[in-house]
Formats: sequence, structure tokens, C-alpha cells
Amino acid sequence: MVLAVVSSVTAETSSKVFLPVLVLDSGHTVASRFWFQVVDLASLVLPFLAFLFGYGVLIDDRERGNLSCLGSLPVTRRDIYLSKVITRIAAFASMICIGVAVGGIGLLLTGSKFGAGSFLVAGTLTIGYGIALLSPAIALSALVSTRNQGLIGVIGGGFALLFTPVLLLSQKSWLIIVHPLQAYSRFLISLFDGMYSPLAFLPPQLLSLPLAAVVVLGWIILPTAVGFLQFRNEVFE
Repeated sequence: MVLAVVSSVTAETSSKVFLPVLVLDSGHTVASRFWFQVVDLASLVLPFLAFLFGYGVLIDDRERGNLSCLGSLPVTRRDIYLSKVITRIAAFASMICIGVAVGGIGLLLTGSKFGAGSFLVAGTLTIGYGIALLSPAIALSALVSTRNQGLIGVIGGGFALLFTPVLLLSQKSWLIIVHPLQAYSRFLISLFDGMYSPLAFLPPQLLSLPLAAVVVLGWIILPTAVGFLQFRNEVFE
């Protein structure tokens, strides 16, 4: 977020700027430039942070024998799993929230004017995007049995989320709409002037806000459900 502030307040605003899933028109505002830079940084860093933050949620307890202790208590596996998931999501969301707050304070200190309402909504969407990336990592923690397997999943999942948008765009594939970064970008487009998606090859209905919401919710719910189905059969030793 600090890097986004620095690059936004010092950047030239009279020319158009491109990202794989987003375009910033010439004459843009500092606020739109800030979130444009956030998308760029989030696409590079956030997938790896999310996987690193989430993959050990069950692996750690499994290796330390904590799951055996929890299994002996009068609680269901659903309660154990949900408590782990909710705690990890809350911690990750808090981290992103702090970053968003730092970004907003940074823009204020530089004298930049921006709509507080849109900024807060964009921050909330960023938290949702982070959770959508964290959920597959939590599912990975339930699916693998060792830390080394989890680390391999972290590397593979992070690079897959990083390079998939570029690959799909180069092939002009409609599958780009199921990537959470595209859905996140679509929401930001609706908040700030001068930002738009370059996906002109797709029908308008595939770029709608309701579909973007479904994509983000799908990335949150489906991996979490897969992780629970696996954890439900966990053998506590």
C-alpha cells in the first residue's frame, strides 16, 4: 500500500496506462491511480501471501498433535474446522485492513483528494479478494499431509494465479472471467472514473457486477467446502 501511494502521487497522469486486466485512462485522479497500482501489486504479491498465510492452518496442528487433543473434546469436526478457518480469515482480513488504512492515511498526508466512501468500498473489496485467495490455501492445508507438500502447493498455486490471467488474455479466452483478479478489477472499475477493462472480446453480460460477485463468492465458498469434506474424514492420531 505504501508503494502504491508513492507511485501514485509522483506519477504522470496525462497518459494512458495498461495492466493485463485493467486500463487507466489519461487524465486520471490520484485515487484511481492508487487503486490501479494496488491491483498491480496485489496480482504479484497477494496470491503468495495468501497461500503462505493459509496453507499451515491445519498442517501445523496435525504435525504438533493438536488435532488429537481437539478430537478428544466434545466438539464436532465442523466446529474445529470452522473455528480454524474463521480465525485465519479474520487475521488475514485484519492485515489487509491495516494496509488499506495506511494507504488512505498516506494519500491524505500527501494532500491528495479522494472520495472516502469509494475508498472504503474499494478497501472492503480488497479484503474480499484476499479472502478469495486465502480459501484455496486453507483447502490445500486439509488436502495435503506434510509441510513439504504444502510448500509445493504454495509455489504452484501462487504462480498459477499469477500467470493464468496473462495466458488467458493472450488466447482471448472467456475463462478469464472466473479468475478472482478479473472480478476484483471489475468492482474497482465501477468505483473510479478513468478505469476500465480491456476485455472487449467478451460479451457485456460476462463483465457484469453480479457475475463478478458470484466469482468471488465461489472462490471463497467452494475451496472451503472442499477442505471441510476432506477434514471430515481426518484420522486423529
